[in-house]
Amino acid sequence: MSLTVGNARIGISRIPEYATLLYRKAPTSVVTIGSIVISYLFRLAYNDYQLFKALGKGGLGKPSILTWLIHTIALRPLALPKRAAFDVNTFPLDDPEWKGMLAGLPKRKGERPFVFGMIPHRQLEAIAPQGGDIQKAIIDHLSQIAKQNPDSITLALSTYEATDSPCLFVKHGNGSPAKPSTMAKFYLAGTPAPHLALEGDERNRVLPRDPTKHELAHIHLSEGSMHLTLSPQDARKVVKEGYGERHRLAGMAYRGNYIPPYWLPNWMYNLVGGEANVRWSYQQVMLNKIKSNKIQQAGKLVPPTYTCIYAPTNEEELQWTLNIIDSSVAWSLGRDVM
Repeated sequence: MSLTVGNARIGISRIPEYATLLYRKAPTSVVTIGSIVISYLFRLAYNDYQLFKALGKGGLGKPSILTWLIHTIALRPLALPKRAAFDVNTFPLDDPEWKGMLAGLPKRKGERPFVFGMIPHRQLEAIAPQGGDIQKAIIDHLSQIAKQNPDSITLALSTYEATDSPCLFVKHGNGSPAKPSTMAKFYLAGTPAPHLALEGDERNRVLPRDPTKHELAHIHLSEGSMHLTLSPQDARKVVKEGYGERHRLAGMAYRGNYIPPYWLPNWMYNLVGGEANVRWSYQQVMLNKIKSNKIQQAGKLVPPTYTCIYAPTNEEELQWTLNIIDSSVAWSLGRDVM
């Protein structure tokens, strides 16, 4: 194997030899350039670590050098490119068994807040403070949904977050009256069951494992944003109108997130019905086979429509955020929430 520099070809194995020769001829220049490069890389790493620390405790535990290295080396290579968090043309095709509930969602005013990280994944500006009216309204809404759907919805601590995040879990099967679409049942089957209780004196009590319950929506108390799973049509509307963005690990175990590669030009996708069709048409065939009981297959890890909802900044945004929560729950139940 060789490296071409100008008209010369340099064997890879001989690079150390040439580097040594260059250092002997111009030691000051080599040391200066090397120092600049190392300083630049150190500054990038330091700034990235400071941002990671600002995320606070999450699924990897408390921020530390070790968890930052896991986040940087193990998780980042698996993440979607940034454009896939906002480009709705990369999202899965609509759920044919669900009409969607957010057609009237208006455009969110203002700029999108800065969101950083993979695990944890947090909003770092324009936050809704813990204990404030906005967070209280969201948590009360989650609690009300659970109380009005006791056979289908459980309120507990988020298993994804491994922190104090209040979370809704939906029950599918085993006596639950929920009748979700094939896609909803498939996607949510890959999310974790509740592990720790939330309510009152039983808070943090370990719950019996129930594989029929699946994590659906949780709020981050540190800043007021949320993660939840939506139908593709509602996820597309939420991101398009500026209320959130797709998590960059969403669908990490699904073929459509990596094949074909994201660097292909749009005109190639347009020749065959668009990017969403190219990425996700295989899934429609698979869902039809699941529905007709030709195959048995459960969802994997993080659903492809796992979405971050920005913390509301005013009463109008709060009401639409509650509607977004309702759309997630309704899709998971196959009916209206309350």
